Amino acid sequence: MRGPPAAICFGGGAQDSCKGDSGGPLVVKNRNTVQVGIVSRGRDSRCGVEGLPAVYTHVAAYRTWITQNLKP
Repeated sequence: MRGPPAAICFGGGAQDSCKGDSGGPLVVKNRNTVQVGIVSRGRDSRCGVEGLPAVYTHVAAYRTWITQNLKP
C-alpha cells in the first residue's frame, strides 16, 4: 500500500475494482477482517490491468471524523 495519507493504491493484478465499484470496501483479512479502504477510482479506464493499481480512500485517515459523526 502506498500513496498520500488519505489514499491507498492497491491491486494492479488481474483482479481489481472496476466501474460501478465506487464506494465499495477494500478489506484485509488477517485474524480479523478489517475495512482499510473505500473504492475511489481506477487509474485507467480498463479494469484489472497489470501494474495499474486502483485508488482507495484510506479509512484510518478519517477515523476521528467517522467516530465523531456516528449516531447511536
